[in-house]
Amino acid sequence: MRKHSGYIFLNLTGLTIGITSFLLISLFVLHELSFDRFHHNYENTYRIKIVGMMAGATLDQAVSSAPMAQALKNDYPEVMKTLRLTREGALIVRYGDIRYNEDGVLFADSTFFDVFDFRLKRGDPKTALVNPRSMILTEEYAKKYFGRDDPVGKQLSLEADTNLYTVTGVIQDIPSNSHIHFDMLGSLTSLGNLDNYWLNHSYYTYIILSDGIGKSEFEPKLRDVLLKYVGPQIKQVTGITIEDFQKAGNQFGYELEPLKDIHLKGAAQYSLEPSGSLSNVYIFSVIAFLILMIAIINYINLATAKSAGRAKEVGIRKVSGSDNKALMIQFIGESLIVVTVSFIIAYLFVILLLPSFDMVIGKEISMSLLSVYQWIIVIVFLILLVGISAGIYPAFILISFNPVEVLKGTMNPGSISKTMRGILVVFQFTVSIIIIIGNCCLQSAELYDVL
Repeated sequence: MRKHSGYIFLNLTGLTIGITSFLLISLFVLHELSFDRFHHNYENTYRIKIVGMMAGATLDQAVSSAPMAQALKNDYPEVMKTLRLTREGALIVRYGDIRYNEDGVLFADSTFFDVFDFRLKRGDPKTALVNPRSMILTEEYAKKYFGRDDPVGKQLSLEADTNLYTVTGVIQDIPSNSHIHFDMLGSLTSLGNLDNYWLNHSYYTYIILSDGIGKSEFEPKLRDVLLKYVGPQIKQVTGITIEDFQKAGNQFGYELEPLKDIHLKGAAQYSLEPSGSLSNVYIFSVIAFLILMIAIINYINLATAKSAGRAKEVGIRKVSGSDNKALMIQFIGESLIVVTVSFIIAYLFVILLLPSFDMVIGKEISMSLLSVYQWIIVIVFLILLVGISAGIYPAFILISFNPVEVLKGTMNPGSISKTMRGILVVFQFTVSIIIIIGNCCLQSAELYDVL
């Protein structure tokens, strides 16, 4: 490494840039796949959505009606917990002379903390949303309205309502990989008695099913809910039965959305927040892999090009009694050392660049997606994978030298693997061009949408 510092610098630079890019994109992919999985009961938690078709328009709505939650709780013992959420739009919030127009206000049932694992920094999660006109604030908004004072027990007013809301809790920062975000969370009972109208869909309904009951077992029962509750109201409003309503070309029904799938596969209409893109996850996973491949190929090309300068070294080692296995271990070992150093540098770059990366993609990604123990396993695995992948072909080239021809000077080591190097270089440029064209097409599509 001291003797060939320029060559080592090129290898380290190429590998470090490739590995840094690979790790950053991998963090983005992991972040997208980790949505809502921090809730301990996420495997059994579902959201009710509306599907169907009316007047030629497709229905794929994340909302349902107000009485849905209680009906499911009453009729089906396998429904352990239910929760309703709703958004009332932008509201004017006042505290003394402080007044803001807030659009991050949600209202929820008192079971909010039974269904989700959000934590209160202050207040009791069991009672915080029980009473009407209760309000929970995020830490940021507690400081916004009350500064350093303890907000619990203080009162806010909403709109022109003369009845004040009492702050009953301060919630810890909501993880960025949650499909639910809010600044203020009020008790749903504050909105008064909710109607029993099944055709008004403005609530997000979540349920937790008992262990052993999955989507495939419970979802068919939602058809019974449709016939029992929705059918009579359709007949009352339109004068026709639900069967005739469907024969007229309309379709209407309910489905379950697993909590873990809401961000990437959730309903297309009326979602609480913009959904992620599963296709983007696939695309960026491929890009991360291709970038890592480019870095490996770059290392292989440099190593095989350098093999001409190491031909005599190999010849002398073989004449001195070294076998192919020992030479293979040596050259792969050298590759592993270079890759290890590159990974260490790349990991430090990821830590330094992550805040800027977050600003670019508009998300808050944390290194804590993987624990220290998991990071060690991942890094060791990648070092072995990349080190062996990058070192094995140059090692085969080097141990294939005939020591007699090399030492006599009758062999031209540079001619070996020339075809393979050409293929690898063409592959590098092809992949690079594809990524650049894809990026340009994506930017053009975004510009077209803006215009």
